[in-house]
Amino acid sequence: MARRLETAVNVAILLTCVIVVFVSATRLWNSGRTSLPPKNPQVLYPGESLPPVVDFNLGAAQRTLLLYLKADCQYCTLSLPFYRRLARETRLQGSGRVQLSMVTSDSRETATEYSKVNSLGGIGIVSIPPQLISRLKLPGTPTLVLVDSRGTVNQVWLGQLDATREEEVVQALFPDRDR
Repeated sequence: MARRLETAVNVAILLTCVIVVFVSATRLWNSGRTSLPPKNPQVLYPGESLPPVVDFNLGAAQRTLLLYLKADCQYCTLSLPFYRRLARETRLQGSGRVQLSMVTSDSRETATEYSKVNSLGGIGIVSIPPQLISRLKLPGTPTLVLVDSRGTVNQVWLGQLDATREEEVVQALFPDRDR
């Protein structure tokens, strides 16, 4: 009796192992064949061209960082120390290499006051009517978009950034700077 029970337990363990191996092998085999979810056509992705909504004067610098901000955005406000750092480092680089442009659906007057009050000197301001901002495919504020001089999107960062992602932005903007 004990021998039969032992045999039954061994068979059950063996079957369980076979099933686990089969399921694992099937998942591994199919992992390379599953398709990625489709891109959201309402979001800007690296490699795409910046939609021609307005002239950002991209040819004025090798790299342009577009900062999609709004005066009433709490995460934009929380990120102001980082944006001030970017503005300061951009001024130190001199013209022609990097430029920053604040993109907003706020009025030009509101955006100018926001920039002035928050010490964001040196950042260009591009005010775009709310009905056109969706054509830029920016999902929300804050969004940072790094674009080359031809208008090709290199990188996109969404939301308030942690220290690691902030450093990623700095490295992408100033790849040859001293650390």
